[in-house]
Amino acid sequence: MKAIDRMTDGYVPDFDIDAAVGGQGALFAATAMDAIHDGESAEVKTDEASWRTGNVYIELECWVSGQWVPSGVNRQAVLWAHVVANGLVIFAPREQVKAVALKYGRPRRCRRGNHPTRGMAIPIPQFCAALVRAVKERAP
Repeated sequence: MKAIDRMTDGYVPDFDIDAAVGGQGALFAATAMDAIHDGESAEVKTDEASWRTGNVYIELECWVSGQWVPSGVNRQAVLWAHVVANGLVIFAPREQVKAVALKYGRPRRCRRGNHPTRGMAIPIPQFCAALVRAVKERAP
């Protein structure tokens, strides 16, 4: 389906095209919810500090049994979801999240709990903009 610039002067809504675009969005959201429900193909992170710090923390490794092991975006999930605040969730393909984290993130550690983690922190606006660019680059 060809992209249409809906912000140009003289745009007349094509409800059939708008409905198809909306349907694709709904399909993605349903797929994301199914993936989360299955628990196998989605990695969901809730970071209560995101809203306060303005950053997304992308976990890469976790300290378990005396060693660092891959975790977070280094696991096999297809979809990654980050709960920034109640009602605000960022969904993205895990591979794009990992690529953005490695390219733009600043190394950080989280020492809360029994299993400290290492990862990357990225300001939320920069993270979202980089994800959009990464996904657009993959689009046919």
